[in-house]
Parts: sequence; structure tokens; C-alpha cells
Amino acid sequence: MDRNRIGIFLPCLGPGSFEEHMQRAHDLDVGCVQPAPFPGMRPTSETWKLLLDLSERHGLEVSALSCYQDYANPDSLDRRIEDMKVCLDYARYLPNPVVITEAGGTYLAEGGQRASEWYVLVEAMKRTAEHAARANAYIAMEPGGGGLVASVESMCMLIDEVGSPHLRLNLDPANITMHGSDAVRAARELGPIVIHTHAKDGAFYYRLTAEQFAGILGKFRTFEDMAVLLDRETPPCNEFPLGQGQVDWRAYVHALDEAGYTGPFVIERETGDDPVSDIAQAVEFLAAL
Repeated sequence: MDRNRIGIFLPCLGPGSFEEHMQRAHDLDVGCVQPAPFPGMRPTSETWKLLLDLSERHGLEVSALSCYQDYANPDSLDRRIEDMKVCLDYARYLPNPVVITEAGGTYLAEGGQRASEWYVLVEAMKRTAEHAARANAYIAMEPGGGGLVASVESMCMLIDEVGSPHLRLNLDPANITMHGSDAVRAARELGPIVIHTHAKDGAFYYRLTAEQFAGILGKFRTFEDMAVLLDRETPPCNEFPLGQGQVDWRAYVHALDEAGYTGPFVIERETGDDPVSDIAQAVEFLAAL
């Protein structure tokens, strides 16, 4: 793979300033980065100007901006939508004018709760997609993250109901795999609407019921915590360094290529004892494909 297509999700590079994160990415010899505000920091225009200036100074292209919010919660929803609009306004200046987000909501919600949260999500995405169209930018929804849009099927439902060409897909093969779906099949079938992809690996072992998940909600921080709470030897799923999980990477990349995808593969490593080392190995793994 061309190293210019390989990128890093900057928050995964551990503690440090924006400047230090950019320098680490430059030193790892990648072509692009996906920056994000620090936790608790609103994505203001000043933050994005700083991040875009730093990326240019370090010779790194920005693959997409980040605005991970909860769009299924009506509380303070207008503020979160305004944050997304700020991101979309800055994304228009990128070669790849994309803002990546997640749906939010309650994973495995059922009945009236799911119907209520889904309605709020769809209406929020309609509003943000209208702004994206005006800004000539795109929202890339990422299935996963423990929210309403966790599966390929729920992603397709959302796109159909919003009905905007400015709502596309950030395909994360680990999230798809850890939900029990086939990442290669997802790449093959959804390739035409993929506008960004993460490079993350994972494995799926067993499916939780809504009752099981409700019983551990808010009580775990790691996959290992989940296993303990569920009184199982293994968690229902787990994340692994690139090439060590269940994702068939050659088939995954080939399926996206066949679908016409020419964009970046941005490495994301959220767990592990040494994520930075895992990221360095992932760069070389992708470069060898």
C-alpha cells in the first residue's frame, strides 16, 4: 500500500500536545492524520485552525476531522449539532472534506426506547446533512462505539431514512467484526458509500442479550472487565493489533479497491499495553500489503 494512504488517528498516540502528536505521526512516515480535540474540548474554529496549521507544518494531509457526539440524546442536542456544523465548515478546506462521527444512543436498546432515540438521531442527521450540503462537505458515520448504529444493517437504515448523499460511511472493520458481522462483505457491499476507513483489528466470540448488556452498562472500562462482569473466560469481543484479529486484511483492502475506494486507511488503536508501538507495527503491516 502507498504510505501516503496510511494515516493515524492522533488521540491514539497517547499523552502529549497537538504538536507532539503531529511530530510522532511525521516520524512514523505516514501520509495523513485524523486529528481530534482533546477530551472535553469543544471543536471550535480556533482548535481546527491550530490543527490544520500544525498538519501543514509537518507535511501531513488531514484525512478527516472528528466530531464524535451523541445525536440520539435530545438534551443539549442543538449545541452538539452546532459543533458539527463548525467541523463541516472547516472540512470544506480539506482535500477529503469529511467529518467522522458516531450515532450515540443506547446499544441494544429495544422497543419504545429505541424508537424514541432513533427518531432523535434521524432528525439530527437530517439537519447536519443539510448543512453539509451547503458546506460542500460530508458526514462519515462510523458504525460501532456502543450506540444505536452498531451493525451494517442499522447503518443502511440510517442512510435510507436520512436520504442525503452527504451522509456517507466511515467503515471500521474492527467495529464490524466485533459486532459479529463480516468486514469483507461490508466493504464489498457498502464500498460505494465508504468515504473513509479506519485500520483497526478485532475479534468476535459471542453475542450479548439486551439484558446482559444492561446489567454491566457503566461498570466496565476494558474488554477484560466485561468478561469478569459476565463471569466468562473471554469478553464478547476484543480489539487486537493490526493483523492479529479476525479481519482478513488483504481481502478487505481488495474489496474496497474493487468498489472504487481510493481514500485513506487511518490506524486506530484504542487498547493494549503499548498502543504507540502497535501503531508503528501497523504502519509497516499496511505498507507491506
